[in-house]
Amino acid sequence: MSDRQPSHAKALTRSSVASLLATGVEFALLPLLVHVLHVAPWASYAGVQFIANAISFSLYKYWAFEAGDYGSLRVQYIKQLIIFGGSLLLNTAIPSLLSYRLHVEPVLSFAISNVVVYLGWNYPGNRYWVFRRPR
Repeated sequence: MSDRQPSHAKALTRSSVASLLATGVEFALLPLLVHVLHVAPWASYAGVQFIANAISFSLYKYWAFEAGDYGSLRVQYIKQLIIFGGSLLLNTAIPSLLSYRLHVEPVLSFAISNVVVYLGWNYPGNRYWVFRRPR
């Protein structure tokens, strides 16, 4: 294994694929929760993210950021939980604002929020803080 981080393009591509897979799980569950089980949208937004977090952490560590051979799993997961906490807050607040205040359909609200939060918070935090290679 190389001591260098994967290139930005490789890491962004792989982490995007990992996030899309995790998001696919969210989007499979979200309509079921909101439209079939009638769970409150805010609770649904929050709930699906916990499942996606476990999926994305594993894919990020061992594939996207090639961090399987370095760093403490515990420390990386604690750091990733901080990133997740910010993501959870943002991906609950933003779509709630969009759906409750602007009357955007809940699943569309969540989709818009996911893109914004991923590019502005999740990817940079995971690449440059959680899975940063030691010098």
